[in-house]
This record gives sequence, C-alpha cells and structure tokens, in this order.
Amino acid sequence: MQQQRLDTLAHARGLVAKRVRWRHRGRTEWAVDCVGLIVLSLRAAGLVIEDEKHYGREPWKDGLRQKMQRRFGNPIAEHLWQPGDIALFKSP
Repeated sequence: MQQQRLDTLAHARGLVAKRVRWRHRGRTEWAVDCVGLIVLSLRAAGLVIEDEKHYGREPWKDGLRQKMQRRFGNPIAEHLWQPGDIALFKSP
C-alpha cells in the first residue's frame, strides 16, 4: 500500500512539474482537472478506480464532493495528513 501511495504521488507531481494544463473533465497527460489528476495518478500506480465524469464546474452543488467522500472516506484530522492524501477545498 505504501508503494502505491508513493507511485500515485510521484505521478501527480510529475504532471504538475510538466505544467499540464487545466481542462474541465480533462483525463489526459496534457490536460486534467482536479479529479482527472487523481484518476490518472491512481491508475498509473496500478489502482483500479471508477472515474466520475458527470459533474459541472461547481462541485459543491452537483454532488461531486459527496461522491468523492463515499469513495475515499470521511475527512481526517489535519495532524493525520500524509503525502498523497486528497484535500478538498471550498471557496467561501
């Protein structure tokens, strides 16, 4: 499990380092969105993950946050965070 976490993190960091463009619902090595970054990185680490592509540009109103929470679990306390954890942010 730890190696998959490291592989996932390395792939995500590689995409960021390549300055991959942002594109809503992007799922390619040249354009991703937040969910696409997670999906591609988990798959690159050999994890099978169901992709969620049916969401709008406002994830707090269309259920994406709830779907992510069902898939990855409830939020954890900040002192338990580890590299590779998924952070969900909400604009005020």
